[in-house]
Amino acid sequence: DGLQAASARRVLRWAFALAMVGQLVVLYLPSTPDAVPQIAGLDKVVHVVIFALPVLLAVLLDARRWVIPLLVVHAPVSELVQGYVLPHRGMDYKDVIADLAGMVIGWVMGVLVVRWRSRG
Repeated sequence: DGLQAASARRVLRWAFALAMVGQLVVLYLPSTPDAVPQIAGLDKVVHVVIFALPVLLAVLLDARRWVIPLLVVHAPVSELVQGYVLPHRGMDYKDVIADLAGMVIGWVMGVLVVRWRSRG
C-alpha cells in the first residue's frame, strides 16, 4: 500500500508540474493562436480551468500553503505582463476574477476529494 501511495503521489506531482507549465504557456504566449475558436466566454473558462487544476492538485499533494498564495499573486501579475510586456495580448481584470474563481473551485474540489478519500 505504501508503494501504491508513493506512486500515486509521483503521478500527482507530475500532473501538478504539467498543469503549471500549461498555465504558463497559456498566459504568456505572445498572442492567442489563430486556431482557437472565438466563442464568447471561452477565455474566462480557460482562465478558470488553468487556475483550478493546479490548486486542486496542490490540495491533494498538501502543498496548498505555498501554491495558493503564489497563484493569488500570479493572477494579477500575469495580466500586467500581458498588458504591458506582450504587445499582442491585453489586460483584463475579468481574467483575474476568473483566475480567483478557478482557485476557489479547485480548492473546494480538492477538499471534497480529500474528505471522500479519508472516509474509505
